[in-house]
Amino acid sequence: MSDERAALNRRRLLRTGAVAAPAGLAATLLGGHAASADAETDTSGSLVGSWAVTITFPGSTQESERGLFAFMPGGVIIETNTRSKYPGIGSWRMTGASTFAFVFREQAFDATGAYVGEIHVAQTGRLTSFTAFTCDGTGTIHDPSGNPITTVTSHGDAVRYTTADTT
Repeated sequence: MSDERAALNRRRLLRTGAVAAPAGLAATLLGGHAASADAETDTSGSLVGSWAVTITFPGSTQESERGLFAFMPGGVIIETNTRSKYPGIGSWRMTGASTFAFVFREQAFDATGAYVGEIHVAQTGRLTSFTAFTCDGTGTIHDPSGNPITTVTSHGDAVRYTTADTT
């Protein structure tokens, strides 16, 4: 092949690559977006998502409560429950293929709005399916100085919220 012909072929490849590379990048990005949009049907065992949780207190006369938990990528959890009007914030991590641990803290205030301490929650859990998990652990109430006052055992049964849940 002549040098002139080889140079023309290199230029053609470079032009084709200059057009194809952005198209390939766009396809990769759009493909990644489509894959993340299909996460609800993923069965890989991801905890990331929104969950409705029924919380009970075994061995106690304390009434059960409802919670909403959001497990976010990067290990952040945000929690709300029917007993407290203030959210809990903490962290989570997978400890196995279907097991995990999480902790969060909730600030506590009395009826006048005065700060009375924090509740430190520590739980271990297990994904029982893509749409359900159970967890067990403790919540320790601390006074404003950080001294533990009492610890309560709790159990949670959770169901995942998905885009199919419109009501």
